[in-house]
Amino acid sequence: MSAISDRTAPVAPPARGADVFVLAACLAVMLWKLGAYGLYEPHEGHFAGVGREMLLSGDWITPHLNGSPYLNKPPLMYWFVALSNGLFGVNEWASRLPGALFGWATVVTVWAWCSRLWGRAAGRSAAAMLAVAAGWFIFTHQLMIDALLTFLTVASLYAMWLAVREPLRGRRWLVFYLVCGLGLLAKGPGAVFPLLAGVSFVVARRRWDLLKQARLWWGIPLALAPVLAWGVLIELRNPGFARHVFENEFLNRLQDKRWPPDYKVSQVSWYAYLGVTAIWCAPWTVLLTWVAPFAWRASKENASGFKEEKKDPGARADGVLILALGALWPVLLFLPIGSRLVYYCLPAVPFVAALAAGWWFTLRTEGRDGASPKGPGMVLLALGAAVFSAGFWAPGLVAAVPEIQNAPATIGYIPWMASLLGAAMLISAFFLLQGRARAGLAWLCLLMGLANMMAAEGLVAFQSIRTSKQMVEELDPKLGPDAIWISEGSYELGASAGIAYYLGTTADGKARTVDVMTDDERRPQPQFGKLPRTYETTLAELNARWRNDRPVVFVTDLMRKPDQWDKDNAPRLPENAGEPVGAYGFRKVYANEVARKLLAGQDLKAK
Repeated sequence: MSAISDRTAPVAPPARGADVFVLAACLAVMLWKLGAYGLYEPHEGHFAGVGREMLLSGDWITPHLNGSPYLNKPPLMYWFVALSNGLFGVNEWASRLPGALFGWATVVTVWAWCSRLWGRAAGRSAAAMLAVAAGWFIFTHQLMIDALLTFLTVASLYAMWLAVREPLRGRRWLVFYLVCGLGLLAKGPGAVFPLLAGVSFVVARRRWDLLKQARLWWGIPLALAPVLAWGVLIELRNPGFARHVFENEFLNRLQDKRWPPDYKVSQVSWYAYLGVTAIWCAPWTVLLTWVAPFAWRASKENASGFKEEKKDPGARADGVLILALGALWPVLLFLPIGSRLVYYCLPAVPFVAALAAGWWFTLRTEGRDGASPKGPGMVLLALGAAVFSAGFWAPGLVAAVPEIQNAPATIGYIPWMASLLGAAMLISAFFLLQGRARAGLAWLCLLMGLANMMAAEGLVAFQSIRTSKQMVEELDPKLGPDAIWISEGSYELGASAGIAYYLGTTADGKARTVDVMTDDERRPQPQFGKLPRTYETTLAELNARWRNDRPVVFVTDLMRKPDQWDKDNAPRLPENAGEPVGAYGFRKVYANEVARKLLAGQDLKAK
């Protein structure tokens, strides 16, 4: 028998009732309260807005936001949002559904991978551990591209592991390259993690033969084909696109010189990046003291120590190494890059959860020898006590935060969240100290899931700070479709596009848009080459419109906090703006005379 056939990947056990139950419960967590709150702007206003306009316009090649080309991302996520809106209507639930489903698909992939490595029970545990991880729940309940990118990263590395163990089966490499191609179509160079992990694996294992077996001569063109095909089409329609993307979105972004610097609101230092990585991976971060040495040992040939692995230790050791590389690269890659954002480390979360699940099944428990669970039990005991106590002192600590003051209902969820999270760790610690590791994990995941569902209620309570839904729903019916909405602008166009999303469509079915101030150097708006910005307006034009006989409303920046209304950061209001007619979160709304009469319920025809 050949060396290759001796080292094929373990066969995944078929799903049984317990697997189906756990995966269904994870899906329920992913979908919980998905449409119960308005779009969080600016990021959700961006993705939902592009998806909606793509569906309404029928232009599936050039992304548009607020009526103008918006060319800073490839189209894959926009396509999924548009398709979901077409199937289920234009609403928050349909817009967030693709991200939630990709989050669940990642859970399923981790289940399948860990089931092959350590057995069905470990697979179920890994699925549950990922579903309740803090960052995973948060970002599958926000419309962003990173859940899609993470799924494609996990799926591609899973396919790579299968291909490495069965290199003569070409379809394994075919799947790997196809998924990598979708990653490029989702986030361009942001899909570099499979390449980095693959190269690192070849070097670490000294498997130079894989460079030939990977069929690079057709695999690389296959992976590049989807994004290149789209790139050619969009360049033909928007000349200068390729140059703009390469120079501004790639080279300048690497050097932290991209214009406009609209990502600054999410940018973090390298040490803060490590901190948010720990938060997104929580609670499994606290176990890294034990998980990291486990991964090191288990990634070595014939050294992992599981009974199941004695059938094929090499394949499982390779799987653990690839999981470890998948966890490391999203963190290491961005440490030296100044333009790192708080969510760039999200692709590490599934790999950390998978490794933590593998480690947990090395613990001594009922009927099986293993490592002592007392050390982790003591850590969870101390941390659980600290978190539980936060329910008593944390509300007072955050009461003065401007966001909390503008959404006071949010503070009521803090004691409940602290109680659930603290209880989860304390109960898990109790079972670990009793030598009942699996029971401890079950209780930890169950209560963490309930805490995450409570966190979704917090998103509902906090929505008034970051969504224009209530503002538009209250004002637009009174103002009518003839009203002109003008936004001061923000650091991201998605803040203004969120207003347009809720304004709906014109009588002929086109997306309504919002005019945005583009002559304020404090809030520069994106400019894609020489392409026109149909939403563009200036202070002079605002003043001219303010005096005409159409209703006009002016909305200030949603990201300007109350303590930032000083002389240097004050909004440039129209002449004779008067007092605001409404305040929504940090936004203030001003209306011209015609709009004020409509909002007061006066009949303009009765003069």
